[in-house]
Amino acid sequence: MSLGKKSRHVLPCPAENAHALRTTETVGALPTSHASAVTSPSGHWCARLDSELDSGGPNSRHPTRGLHERDGSRHPPDHPAVATAHDARADRMKRRAFLGWLALDAVSCLAITSQSSARTPRVVVVGVTPISQHLREAFSGSLADAGYTEGRNATIEYRDVDGRPELLPQLAEAIGRSDVDVVFARGGGAVAAMKKASERIPIVAVDLESDPVAAGFVQSLAKPGGNITGVFLDLPEVSGKQLQLLREIIGPIARIAIVGDPVINAPQFQATESAARALTIQTQALPLRSSSDIDAIIETAHKGRANAILLLSSPIVFYHRKRLGELTAKRSLPTVSMFSEFAQAGGLMAYGPSLREAFRLAGARVGRILQGANPGDLPVERPAKFELLINAKTAKALRLTIPPSVLARAERVIE
Repeated sequence: MSLGKKSRHVLPCPAENAHALRTTETVGALPTSHASAVTSPSGHWCARLDSELDSGGPNSRHPTRGLHERDGSRHPPDHPAVATAHDARADRMKRRAFLGWLALDAVSCLAITSQSSARTPRVVVVGVTPISQHLREAFSGSLADAGYTEGRNATIEYRDVDGRPELLPQLAEAIGRSDVDVVFARGGGAVAAMKKASERIPIVAVDLESDPVAAGFVQSLAKPGGNITGVFLDLPEVSGKQLQLLREIIGPIARIAIVGDPVINAPQFQATESAARALTIQTQALPLRSSSDIDAIIETAHKGRANAILLLSSPIVFYHRKRLGELTAKRSLPTVSMFSEFAQAGGLMAYGPSLREAFRLAGARVGRILQGANPGDLPVERPAKFELLINAKTAKALRLTIPPSVLARAERVIE
């Protein structure tokens, strides 16, 4: 029987971290060797030919051998009456073997494809300072609710520059060159650095300092249009409410010190100074550029005869909230912050959006992007939950009496 000319077919078959090749040799329309998918030492190709039928291996017994013995025929094997039956049975056996090999190879290829396509997504969280544990839990918990659990089917890496904003561009460039699925940027400085470093990687932000449109992060709030989305505050009226709360608690204020990052808090400085002028309060702007500035800034506010301090939403302010609470209490300076954690750490008062809720929203947004959503199609979110916290213990140490009208509006009074 004429089997025809040998031909060679190459079929793509994914393998781990690479594309594999499956090679099947056929003689005419029938296979003479079985290709099974394996990974080569290089990890880039898979092609193993088990030429059992041609090599005389353990499975290479000729398909027609002994057929005349099994079918009970008395004719010799070379008799014309037997040869045709032998050839037909041989063809059927070969075809059955081919179909079996084909089914096994399909299962092997699908299994390898499934393994290679299930690559663990990588999320990098970047900020000026180390992330607080409760915010980390809020973010990772929300991401887990979206189907991506840290350490199980998602990798989350936390990067920071230890309170030195000038190092953010270098860190962002390193992240931009790496294989990252989504970046979660904490704070305006981290967002700006990542935007400059990569227009390819999706970026989810929690930025309580920037106007995202004015800063060029997004084209519009409803349709960001680029690779950035997330939670942005940019509500200048918050500082006006903070000033009014301070006046209700401590009475008339002649002079207030405003502490924040001169770059990322620039819009908040302007808004706070405008609100203070409307209340005939003099302002003293104190730039906080790094963690090492904290002690000197509080001393400057004290020597400048400030009646109170208003802390803007700098990441350095948040990270060093306990130290700031201790220093301001030592200098008898009533202080308000946007972060509820400041009051919990010993500061007098906090009024602003829930940072925990913002991180929860960011985790959900990262989950949507990992599921295939385009960041440019996800509208910018605004914090919906605002909290007023009063630390009654600190008020007592400062010899202040909190009016019942303020206590009634507080979500929490820390005794």
